Amino acid sequence: MGDNIKLEIPKTASVKQSFQSTNTSNLSVSQSSKKLNVTQLNNSSKQLNVTQLNNSSSTLQYENDEEYSSDVKLDEFLKNYKQEVKNDDKEEVKSENKPVNMNFNAVNSNQLTVIATSVKGYSGYAAMKYAEKYALKPNKNYKLYKDKDCTNFVSQALRAGRMPYFKEWKPYTDAWVNAGAFRSYILKAGGIKMKTVSDKYSNVGLGDVYHYDYHNKIGLRRADGWMDHTAIVTSRANSKLYVSYHSTNRLNVPREYVTSKEGGKRYVSSIRN
Repeated sequence: MGDNIKLEIPKTASVKQSFQSTNTSNLSVSQSSKKLNVTQLNNSSKQLNVTQLNNSSSTLQYENDEEYSSDVKLDEFLKNYKQEVKNDDKEEVKSENKPVNMNFNAVNSNQLTVIATSVKGYSGYAAMKYAEKYALKPNKNYKLYKDKDCTNFVSQALRAGRMPYFKEWKPYTDAWVNAGAFRSYILKAGGIKMKTVSDKYSNVGLGDVYHYDYHNKIGLRRADGWMDHTAIVTSRANSKLYVSYHSTNRLNVPREYVTSKEGGKRYVSSIRN
């Protein structure tokens, strides 16, 4: 799978815009008043559909998002996405010429780099295969939390990858189903055997987990340290990372997709045997 993303809105006459960042990350946009299709090139089965609300609005409303739809504008989304990819590429270049800085105390730092604690027998590949299978059609053997199923889904995938149960992480504890509690338990001594690593391609493997923080506790769009969303890494291609998640169900979208849409911060937790 390549890292090209093609956005097109069907219309007889259209205006095209193109954006290009380093590492050949391309966004191609065709604008009209009705529909926007976001498609990963070379993989026709992994498609996101976005509908514009009316002729005068460029607000994006994602299928099945219901009341959780973002009010981000099309131009803002494209600008954010382009900047996210550009920043990630810069970080990758910097990291190649910079020694690893070990910091075991700054647990809330987005640049924290620590060695992941060993989890004997965990298979990131098995977790990824589960996530690919059930990203779009949830596993009926588990409870489904409508509009709030992201962490429940990621927990299922980790379990499918043979992650052992922990005292506070098992179906359907807070740490199993709640994005903030899940992240908090990872950082807790004796918690889930995962560690925060610097968000760069070389640090992240299949079956690792992304956490997104974009709302505070009263609903304002402001990161407050308590996570709002969880996703699992399901593809690494052309130096780009792709994640899958529930609520809304997505399969192999760029890691930057959520932060481009919602803003805020993202963190990544790594698992190593």
